[in-house]
Amino acid sequence: MVAAPVPLGTTAELEVAVRLRSDALLAGDVVTAQRLLSLRCRSAVPDDALRAAAGAGFAAVTSVASRTSGGAAEVDYSYAEPGRDVTGERWTTEDGQWRWDDC
Repeated sequence: MVAAPVPLGTTAELEVAVRLRSDALLAGDVVTAQRLLSLRCRSAVPDDALRAAAGAGFAAVTSVASRTSGGAAEVDYSYAEPGRDVTGERWTTEDGQWRWDDC
């Protein structure tokens, strides 16, 4: 099942995209995880790397904070599993949607 695109707008849509990407990786849904990559990162991040990230044992995202400027954002988020927090992850907008751009 492929999720619908995440529209660009408020930081709420960015949080949805962050959570969707994390959930996709956790579920091993490489198609959705790949769709959430920026064009720049699609060629740099092979499907095998996405599958490996799924096997890393991450738990669900518990909180998301972001700093946006125009079509770019830095995102911090926490997982239910201690020691897995992410700080300063880069996201960008393409075609009106947030995309992971931290490759």
